[in-house]
Amino acid sequence: MSKKTFPIDTPLVSILIPTHNRPGFFRETLASVLQQTYANLEIIVSDDSTDDETEQLVRSEIHDPRVHYVHRTDSNMTKNFVWVLTHFHGKYFNLLMDDDLIAPEKIEMMVSCYEQFPHVSLVTSYRHVIDAEGNRINGVKAAQRLAEEPTQYSGTDLHRLLLERTHNLIGEPSTTLLRKKDLDEILPFWQTYRPNADILTWLRLTELGDAVYLPFPLSSFRMHAGQDQDNPLTFFGGVCDWLEVYLHEAERAMRAGDDDLRTLCWEKYTVITRNLVTRFWPETLVAVRRTPEDFATQTKLLSLEARYQRVLREYERIVFSMKEM
Repeated sequence: MSKKTFPIDTPLVSILIPTHNRPGFFRETLASVLQQTYANLEIIVSDDSTDDETEQLVRSEIHDPRVHYVHRTDSNMTKNFVWVLTHFHGKYFNLLMDDDLIAPEKIEMMVSCYEQFPHVSLVTSYRHVIDAEGNRINGVKAAQRLAEEPTQYSGTDLHRLLLERTHNLIGEPSTTLLRKKDLDEILPFWQTYRPNADILTWLRLTELGDAVYLPFPLSSFRMHAGQDQDNPLTFFGGVCDWLEVYLHEAERAMRAGDDDLRTLCWEKYTVITRNLVTRFWPETLVAVRRTPEDFATQTKLLSLEARYQRVLREYERIVFSMKEM
């Protein structure tokens, strides 16, 4: 078979799909990729499933030479994500979750944005939220449409909006298209398990450049039982991530002389810390005690308890230093 060539003005885009024990959802996800109107794709599937169902699906049903599949039985979720993020060749990349969907025109529209506006460091869009059967779920706060027409945001404005809202208004990783040249800036967030690695990524990218928001439903984020974000330990880790974000941003704003942003971040930090102590940590302990006791859960709980204690010490240190001023 001769190698297919593409016009010089269509840069290679890499679709990266880490997958684990979801052959049914994965089949739909991959189908949405293969329906893209943008043809110059490299599709990398890293499978760390505990069985061979996904592998058999790929071997028997997928005959597209753009699909590159590897089964990594010695992996875990973090390693799986990092592997795909360090084994692609495209100028742009889409980290696509194995249960989400993308619209046929997504990649074509987003590449066009980057090629027209080279200073843009992030392209995202409106997205639908769907259930396990693919039915629309309405009323999800984070998934509300940001604008009614294609809009270019300054990185500074979008960065601040993220801090004001305290939710993922940019979208899950599946929603965006990113530049490979920015990978070194964001890879550390994915190399250690961080529940809000995507939020940390968006905050960093909005420091590097502007962003384009497309008001069209170019992806579908699937919510279903068994997702990692439903784990109480994951939720608690995400709260701690936000605390670190607000503390970092408050200190950065203070150095820059931005009193309004410093006040905003400190107020958010204080409220979340209070909720952490009075509600989130007690609720996490109750939820964990309802689950079967296993080594992995107990190890993660001990790790989060240490993080909880660090949060309290840091909060007390800051309050004490403010009293001394």
